[in-house]
Amino acid sequence: MNITEDYIGSHREIALLVSTRAWPLLAARMAGIARGPEGEQGLRARLKARLGDNDA
Repeated sequence: MNITEDYIGSHREIALLVSTRAWPLLAARMAGIARGPEGEQGLRARLKARLGDNDA
């Protein structure tokens, strides 16, 4: 399972994300974070925190 499926889960929401014009920029930023000092765990933490912000 990939990071997007881990935290977004819904195939419909993933499809909406990828269908936006900015998805290449988003994907590049996610890849940059995953390759950086934070690594994949840092990316997961950021995604989880941001998705949690939307619950409020």
